[in-house]
Amino acid sequence: MIELLGTAGLGTGVERGKSTSLDEEAALYSGVYLVYRPDLFVERSVFDAQVTQLVADIKANHAAGHSEVRLPGEQSQQHKAAALQSGYIEIDESTYVFLQTE
Repeated sequence: MIELLGTAGLGTGVERGKSTSLDEEAALYSGVYLVYRPDLFVERSVFDAQVTQLVADIKANHAAGHSEVRLPGEQSQQHKAAALQSGYIEIDESTYVFLQTE
């Protein structure tokens, strides 16, 4: 459904690289953006409390043999915090070599 909204609904076609009403380059940038203001439906404090509870419930239910459940973006935030604290970003050897040759 999201792909239909982000492709056919914008006239970019449903097959990769095929455009109907937009040029080929524009078809590469199709997408759907969702904007939501929970405070229009419920008080912000109620929404925040429910989000906090849901996150706690998700993290408490990890599979046997796994020490934690990570939510989307959590690992990136951990890497960012570590990089800011250490003052450098770790990269793999092939990336380092590539950057040195450019």
